[in-house]
Amino acid sequence: MLGDEIREELSLDYRELPWSPEELAFGYRLTEMQRWYRILIQVDHGPVPAAPDPQLSLVTLVPLSHLLGLPVASIKRSYLCEDGAPLLLRDGRYAR
Repeated sequence: MLGDEIREELSLDYRELPWSPEELAFGYRLTEMQRWYRILIQVDHGPVPAAPDPQLSLVTLVPLSHLLGLPVASIKRSYLCEDGAPLLLRDGRYAR
């Protein structure tokens, strides 16, 4: 997903980000598909983005729910680190 070109350029393995609804970050929820879109909602704040397609919306919105909670420097480190930390744990799950 994000950062693939950077990881490839540095000869780092591709890191697939979990995208099942159960992996959604704390404080976020997903709507069902409405008018061909699924919406990521930050609880107590409202809608964040929307994405089309039942499957692709999950691939986009679930990782985004985790990225929104990290400082930019941590996101950069995650894509430069071999195991994806601090975004991911060694087993590939989100570090919540």
